[in-house]
Amino acid sequence: MISGYVKCGEFEKARALFDSMPDKDNVSWSAMISGYAQQDKFTETLVLFQEMQIEGTKPDETILVSVISACTHLAALDQGKWIHAYIRKNGLKINIILGTTLINMYMKLGCVEDALEVFRGLEEKGVSTWNALILGLAMNGNHALQKVLTHNGWLNFPTEHEYKKRMPLNPNRRILTS
Repeated sequence: MISGYVKCGEFEKARALFDSMPDKDNVSWSAMISGYAQQDKFTETLVLFQEMQIEGTKPDETILVSVISACTHLAALDQGKWIHAYIRKNGLKINIILGTTLINMYMKLGCVEDALEVFRGLEEKGVSTWNALILGLAMNGNHALQKVLTHNGWLNFPTEHEYKKRMPLNPNRRILTS
């Protein structure tokens, strides 16, 4: 029922129903938190997540993705890093969706090295993961992109002089200008 209210934009009714629940489970927390995040109510997302933490409920992947997305939109880097540390401390598995969300947050907030650490730690990488990495590197400038690609051996172009030395024949002016 909470999800229905949230999907219709009836946040006051959803919150009243949520607040009246004596025992809230992950499904109810997730409905409210992800609903707030999906409707661009990022501050409310983080406030509700704090309430969840105070009550001692452990978040699932859906909740973490919503909260990290809210951190990204609010440029709340410290809180995003705290959530990442929470994930590590509690031994939660970072799958493609959660990993991509973390990479996106770190890249958008200028933390290229943190994003790369998440990327390298992922057991499985999807198209969205690669997109987040490539777009993030491009967004952070050519220097970041070049540094990463050369460090990982993904891009290692020889200089013009090295290229000429490797040619199987001695290039003359006609070859070089064609």
